[in-house]
Amino acid sequence: MMVLNFLVLLIFILLSVAFFTLFEVKTLGSFHLRPGPDKASFIGLFQPIADFLKLFFKMDFFLLFYFSIFYIFSPILSVILGLFIWLNYASPFPFFSFFWGILFFFLVSSFSVYPLLWGGFFSGSFYSKIGSFRSSIQAVSYEVSMVFLFFGFVFLMLTFSFFDFSSEGTKMYALYMSLPLFFSWVFSCLAETGRSPFDFIEGESELVSGFNTEYFSEMFIFIFLSEYSFILFLSMVTALITGCYLLILKTFFFSFCFIWVRASFPRFRFDMLMMFCWKSILPLSLGGVYYLASFSFLMK
Repeated sequence: MMVLNFLVLLIFILLSVAFFTLFEVKTLGSFHLRPGPDKASFIGLFQPIADFLKLFFKMDFFLLFYFSIFYIFSPILSVILGLFIWLNYASPFPFFSFFWGILFFFLVSSFSVYPLLWGGFFSGSFYSKIGSFRSSIQAVSYEVSMVFLFFGFVFLMLTFSFFDFSSEGTKMYALYMSLPLFFSWVFSCLAETGRSPFDFIEGESELVSGFNTEYFSEMFIFIFLSEYSFILFLSMVTALITGCYLLILKTFFFSFCFIWVRASFPRFRFDMLMMFCWKSILPLSLGGVYYLASFSFLMK
């Protein structure tokens, strides 16, 4: 039964990632007053399948200066982490749900820095190396703020289990008294996943394509799956910390917000990004831990 639950979860993750990409390009097209992809089947419904087949059957080639083991292992590790993190999915029939699930979530998300660093550094390309350094610095910096912010919610709920978050979400009314902390969490999620306006992980103008410049075919699919599975999981976590009601609808809304921000704001400068983290988000998150922890003592 557990294996069946995991296989069903895996299939739904892959389908969600595929059609979330279609939803993204369709939504961006609506923002830009253009139709988006509409040639693959009816209104472009088979566009994700066409993109997958195009990438999968692309010609492989060998780089001249690369370290084969880490270069190939990095995208494989990234997709494993991206799917592994969904083992904490808060459902009535989870494959893997335990009391320390939130610590497990941060453990897996912290390991996601290594594929960014290894993938660019061991590609043998100078541009990929620069992209890997910048993306790993960005991910580590905002990871610290995310941990402190979420630990404030942990003190409020007095649990480390995502399942308890979903079953006792009525305590989260205090979140609406701390909107700056909530928006700090949203900004940290955008920066952690490398989305606009913090998309220096895949900066197109100054970094060519960032750490994944030298990746192609199946390995690029792995990187793509990892990135979007993290986006969907963080959308679900954001929906959880706003209460357990209408969870699927709120997850869809926060996923839409990732696209909405991408269509609305230009990219920051990298120095402004780091200054925003260390001088604004981090002090606010440290104060938020004490702020939300005080409510936990009041509710005892």
